Amino acid sequence: MMNITTYINELRDLIHSKASHPYLLQYLEPPFVDEVKLTILASLLDDLEISDEEKDKFITSTMLVQMALDTHEKVSNSKAEKEISDLLKNRQLTVLAGVYYSGLYYKILADIQNVSLIQSLATAIKDINEYKILLYQKDFDDVNQLLETIKIIECSLLIKVAEEFNKPDWKDFVGNALLLNRLLEEKRRIKQRHHSSLFEILQNIFFPKEKKHLSIDQERFIYDKLDRCIFQLQQSTEQLLKRLSPLNENIKEKVCGMLEINLVQSNSFVEEG
Repeated sequence: MMNITTYINELRDLIHSKASHPYLLQYLEPPFVDEVKLTILASLLDDLEISDEEKDKFITSTMLVQMALDTHEKVSNSKAEKEISDLLKNRQLTVLAGVYYSGLYYKILADIQNVSLIQSLATAIKDINEYKILLYQKDFDDVNQLLETIKIIECSLLIKVAEEFNKPDWKDFVGNALLLNRLLEEKRRIKQRHHSSLFEILQNIFFPKEKKHLSIDQERFIYDKLDRCIFQLQQSTEQLLKRLSPLNENIKEKVCGMLEINLVQSNSFVEEG
């Protein structure tokens, strides 16, 4: 394989070229490509004895499914928006964009006649949507149940790819790494005072009677719990990565680099004040 950074850049450009539609781009932001998932997916499929073209199609189609799911996540259900024509148009186009990306995924996999992978990814989509409903309902009894739900949402697509191509050793790593990535993203949102559904759910778990603002001590308690989850995941993810063998050193360096960047960013809330 070429340099992994160059390869990821080429894959991202390929995905954007497949997903770009001039009308949608007039009204919507360019589709987001999750580089962490893209890098892990490319790493997972690195040593398959298939052509580069076929490998690119597997990666592209899977990431188009992820883009469709991510795009539909942006659709607002606000009643206020329904009364404003421009925002309603944006909402409708966002739904259309998600459907468009899904259609591209089916076309690419149909071209290479991989019915089995289509079925596997369809199962993952079903699981993801079911667990997203649970997350939206915010009805969790404990943190472990919450983390397992988030993990399934984040990693189901890549887990199905690992199963399809007989890569059982990757499953635990993929689950831990993508859960870690999601928690780090939620922490970034909390620090920037953006909305975080994770923080709301943690508040419901630890302080169910507090319907308004938490005290500083209560906030710090939630931050500490999140930090502890992140720290444990950091350790286990690094250990699982070391066990993946054989693994192209070029790829391992890239994946480790991404995790190290996240680790540097993961200083505790308390230390940052």
